[in-house]
Amino acid sequence: MLTQGSLCTQQHASSKASHTVVFLRTNLRASRQTSHTRHMSVRCQSVSTPDRCYVGIDFGTSGARAMVIDDKGKLIAETRQTYGDDKSASARAPSWKRALFGLLEDIPSELRSTVASIAIDGTSSTCMLMDDETGELLTTPLMYNEACPEAAALVGLFAPAGHTVTAATSTLSKLVQWQQEGAIPTSGTPRLSHQADWLAFLLHQVQALLC
Repeated sequence: MLTQGSLCTQQHASSKASHTVVFLRTNLRASRQTSHTRHMSVRCQSVSTPDRCYVGIDFGTSGARAMVIDDKGKLIAETRQTYGDDKSASARAPSWKRALFGLLEDIPSELRSTVASIAIDGTSSTCMLMDDETGELLTTPLMYNEACPEAAALVGLFAPAGHTVTAATSTLSKLVQWQQEGAIPTSGTPRLSHQADWLAFLLHQVQALLC
């Protein structure tokens, strides 16, 4: 599924196409179970810890996975988590946040201290409105496959025929629906955010995440 302080010297939110990360399979697997299922796998080819390593985190529909590689693209560690049993819309963002920090916690501490960058990737068109200063969510996230047909009809009035934004599941259609519902605040600092952008905000804790 991986194709978006002191932990990292540099972090990046990314789409599936904007980052190339090499992921390998490992035969050495150990797992532990919690209320949110986790699986940890570590491969150590040498006793030394790399000077720099890189983390790729993929948020899928039912769970998230992180992989750690070195400068040569060699897999060092892998961990994954499910989102838990609560499938309600209100549980989406909390489960993503819990998975994000759970995955990072699972990475061995000796590797965490050498992480040079993090790439986060999520499901396309999964989005929400957030406060640009605090990261607080202003709407419940809408998933990639949730359709807004009435909003899409409005988008179709000005968007080129056949363009991807005219799809009922597009991010623009979701934004127009929020506008029609009056969900976009007229004051403050609301920002349209995709899943990976919001998760990266939690790591950065700074403004101007989205490019």
